[in-house]
Amino acid sequence: KEKREKRKRRSSEGVLHIVKMRVLPTMVLKKPPSNPKAFLFDIDGTLCDSDPVHFECFQELIMQVPSVKNPSRKPIDHDFFRKHIAGGSNPIIFNNLYPDLSEEERERMWTEKEKEYRRRAITSLRRLNGLSELMSQIDAEKIPKIAVTNAPRENADMMLKALQLDVWFKELVVLGGECEHAKPHPQPYIDGLRLLGLDPIEDAKDCIVFEDSPSGATAAVAAGCFVVGVMTSQKAEHLLEVGVHMTVKDFEEFNSKRREYKSR
Repeated sequence: KEKREKRKRRSSEGVLHIVKMRVLPTMVLKKPPSNPKAFLFDIDGTLCDSDPVHFECFQELIMQVPSVKNPSRKPIDHDFFRKHIAGGSNPIIFNNLYPDLSEEERERMWTEKEKEYRRRAITSLRRLNGLSELMSQIDAEKIPKIAVTNAPRENADMMLKALQLDVWFKELVVLGGECEHAKPHPQPYIDGLRLLGLDPIEDAKDCIVFEDSPSGATAAVAAGCFVVGVMTSQKAEHLLEVGVHMTVKDFEEFNSKRREYKSR
C-alpha cells in the first residue's frame, strides 16, 4: 500500500511539474479551442449563482463565532468573502478563519454551515443564463463534459439535482475533497481529464473550463486548460489576475463569443 501511495504521489508530482511548465504558454491563448475535446464545469457559483446563499450563511456564522480574521461581531462584507472564503475547500477556509479551534470543532462548524446552506439553497437555485443552450450544443457536438468542484458531496448532489443536471453529468463529478489535493491545486482538473480518457499534458490546452472563483481558476489555469472566468460574484480583474483567458457574465455571453469566433 505504501509503495502504491509513493507511486501515486510521484505520478501526481510529475504531472504537476510538467503542468507548471505549461502555464505561461497557455496564458497567451486568445480564444477558446474551436473543437474542444472536453468541457469542465465548476458547480458552486458557476452553473448557478449560489454565492449569495453561502455569503449569508458565513456572515451569520462569523457574527455568532468571531474569527481571527474578523474578531469583532460586525457583519463581513463581500471583499472579506472574496478574500477568505470564495471557492475554497472547507478545511482550508475554516483553518484560516478559526486556527485556534481543534480540527473536530472546525469540522462540526462547517458541517452545520453546509446543512444550513442546503436548506436555503435547494429551492432558490437556478441555472445561469445560457447554460441550457450550451448544454444542447455540447450534446449535439458529442463533446465530453464533467463537473469539478470543491463542494462537499452532499452539496454537489443537492445542487445538481436542484438544477436538473444530475442526469446530464451522470457519474462524471470530481470532488476536490476526495482528490489527493483540492483546488487551488490543479489535481481535481487533472483527475477530471483522466476520467474523460484525456491526457492531462497533451489534451489540456484543447479543453474549456468554467470557473467563478480565483481559487478554482488558479487550479484550472495550472492544469493547462483554456479557462473562462464566470463573473457571478467576482470582478473581471480578480479572475484575470490568476490567468483566466476570458471573462463572461454568464453562459449566454460565452455562447455569443463562441459563435463569433466560429464565424471568423
